[in-house]
Amino acid sequence: MEKNKMIEKELENFILGKQIGSGIHRIVYECLWDEALVVKVAIDDDARAVNLLEEKLWLEIAETPVAKWFTPVVGCSQAGKYLLERRVEKLPKEQYPKEIPHFFTDTKYSNFGWLKGKGFVCCDYGTFNIFKGLSTKMKSVEWWE
Repeated sequence: MEKNKMIEKELENFILGKQIGSGIHRIVYECLWDEALVVKVAIDDDARAVNLLEEKLWLEIAETPVAKWFTPVVGCSQAGKYLLERRVEKLPKEQYPKEIPHFFTDTKYSNFGWLKGKGFVCCDYGTFNIFKGLSTKMKSVEWWE
């Protein structure tokens, strides 16, 4: 096995717990050394861009009023392969709000959850279209799976 692959495998064995989700761009794992975090692992170059965009968006909004709607990013590897984010709890869809900010365009149930001490948040926003602007304007929502 090539040296870089050995290092990558060792890092993943050190940090990645059980797989808890996946999408078209990333696989989500429990973080072995901190149960309050998840690790989003990019599966290709496009996915690396998604991780980097999610980190960039968080850094831009972290100190704004709309930050309350987003799961905080803790860190991202330089090339975007690994993203650390606070872990949310999934509750039944019936408990999800009837309105959310207008800028959330992908209302897939699994893109949202509850964050301890923060409330209802989006935990998968690396591909959201934010060109409508980030404001407190609300819209009705239909959740899908």
